[in-house]
Amino acid sequence: MFSFLPNWILIIPILTSLIIIHELGHFFTAKYFGVKVDEFGIGYPPKIIGFKYKGTLYSINAIPIGGFVKLYDHPNKKNPNDFSSQKIYKRIIILSSGAVINLLFPIILYTIMFFFPHTQTYGTVTIVEVAPNSPAQSSGLKTGDKILSINGKNLINHSELVEETNNNLGKTITLNVRKSSSFTSIQSSPETSTIEEIQLKPRKNPPKRIVVEKVEDPLKQISLSNAQKINPNLNLGDKIQEGSIGITIGLSNPKQITRKIPPEKAFTKGFEQFKNVLSTSILGWKNSSSEANFTGPIGIAQATGQIASFGITPLLNFVGFLSISLGILNLLPIPSLDGGRLLFVIIELFRKGKKLSPQTENLIHFVGFLGLISLILILSYVDIVRIISGQKIF
Repeated sequence: MFSFLPNWILIIPILTSLIIIHELGHFFTAKYFGVKVDEFGIGYPPKIIGFKYKGTLYSINAIPIGGFVKLYDHPNKKNPNDFSSQKIYKRIIILSSGAVINLLFPIILYTIMFFFPHTQTYGTVTIVEVAPNSPAQSSGLKTGDKILSINGKNLINHSELVEETNNNLGKTITLNVRKSSSFTSIQSSPETSTIEEIQLKPRKNPPKRIVVEKVEDPLKQISLSNAQKINPNLNLGDKIQEGSIGITIGLSNPKQITRKIPPEKAFTKGFEQFKNVLSTSILGWKNSSSEANFTGPIGIAQATGQIASFGITPLLNFVGFLSISLGILNLLPIPSLDGGRLLFVIIELFRKGKKLSPQTENLIHFVGFLGLISLILILSYVDIVRIISGQKIF
């Protein structure tokens, strides 16, 4: 119905939905603890329409991205319905509830995704590159080898290999590998290859390599041509994070299959998918050191458009990733975000109930807000430069 619209426009309803879900966490916990909610808004002012119910204004606003909850908060009046008058544990729950909802929402999303018929990519996991001095190289894995199973579990695509590997960092894993043919003129096939059982230990903290034109130290450097096979957006001087095994993988003979999982297994699969995306998100936040790993709102919109072109299943996976990232971001102790407000409550706890002055707290939040806006503007500028140069996020 809206096929004439560009795919990137999907970021507006996606982000709005995730932010509203976040704000509902604050809304319901505040109501539960008896805190007065002045307003629950969809979008940002100016207000288009609204109505009042039980002391709360419910509004729809002109700027269509996101939403907000405005709690009654007048510290000097000491009203029992005031947010600042609540016990510390109640304020911690109210402030953290939005992020918690964002972190847990993907479980529901993925369960629904698996319950209904969905498209999944099947194929043989094939090694494209082996990093020097990596567990993969030490174990004898080579370019062209095909990984059939891990720890006795047959693989249907590369996502399952990544998931199982991330669940066993620092532990020995067993791979069944169809070795590529030793004759370059003969393509690897069941008739011209052997299957070997290989054991290796995925690294918890794999190294980074810098992208260069000519490799002089293969342990610290990677050629531009090989780096761009992994990520086309990489340029000279960028750093690339090696995987825990030390391989770049692809799919041989990929095909799309529509499948539906029985209801009793949908939740289990949804929870497994949630754990996988959560661990990937945490690793991504932990290992991000190059500007290639950061993006702003414009870059996220571009990525949404690219992923949406692959189908509904990849898009739903991305929505789950965004929800988890939003939850993690809001728990960080950054002034003006929930995590920053939580930090002040925790400081109050350690000071045995003595709060920082409202003036000091407001000043810190204001400075933090300016810093956050500045960062968004810088990342948006970088995103625009990427788009003008023809680069893609993925």
